[in-house]
Amino acid sequence: MVSVAVFGASGYVGAELIRLIARHPEMRLVCTAAG
Repeated sequence: MVSVAVFGASGYVGAELIRLIARHPEMRLVCTAAG
């Protein structure tokens, strides 16, 4: 399993990226940040 952090998670693209990572069987979303 790969642990993933997303920086710049605001907006449509960030939300889609988080959604895809959260549903991926081999990825674990550990942190999000927006600035």
